[in-house]
Amino acid sequence: MAIKTYRDWAREVKGITEPEMWVSRLIRSTAHAAFDKGAAYMKVKLHLIPVDPITRKVNIKRVRRAINRNTILLVGSAVNFPDGNQDDIVVLGELAAKHNIGLHVDCCLGSFIMPFLEKAGLSDGEDGGARYKLSPFDFRVRGVTSISCDTHKYGFAPKGSSVIMYRDAALRRHQYYITPYWTGGVYASPSLSGSRPGALIAGTWAAMQYMGS
Repeated sequence: MAIKTYRDWAREVKGITEPEMWVSRLIRSTAHAAFDKGAAYMKVKLHLIPVDPITRKVNIKRVRRAINRNTILLVGSAVNFPDGNQDDIVVLGELAAKHNIGLHVDCCLGSFIMPFLEKAGLSDGEDGGARYKLSPFDFRVRGVTSISCDTHKYGFAPKGSSVIMYRDAALRRHQYYITPYWTGGVYASPSLSGSRPGALIAGTWAAMQYMGS
């Protein structure tokens, strides 16, 4: 849904009709395959940027050179699925802000771990050192415009539930599909699914209430 949002936003706000986006790869993509799927569905040209073989973070120099007039979105992982490494969200945010494009943080795997590392006193590395040091990745970072979290992973909610958050409501409205021209009345949907099971939503709410803080 993030890709749909940025595609529609870029078309309305910037007049981009041939949108492109950038995600990281090593031999294969280190960003989740859902971005490949979403780009195919939404007809957004997908580019893969190499990651550093040592740090396993996306190559920022390559990202900087790759941004063009049709770029609508950068994607950073916090953390990625293959090996649990985090891209440099702060620098990606600076690039996104400079070029007035979106930066989506895929926090689906780390969503119920990383936000609590500071609270648990584990964000400054071992013994206060640099090892495992947490870098900022959320809306405190200038340039981050959306974040996705999977409640069904370490949130322990039912499978099939997930959350996407936007920096502001003006961007979020581009996710919705609305038409007033149906004989049944106004039809509006926030996702690809027109009808969604209430039991899944209720189960997710219950898990968040029980597990959450």
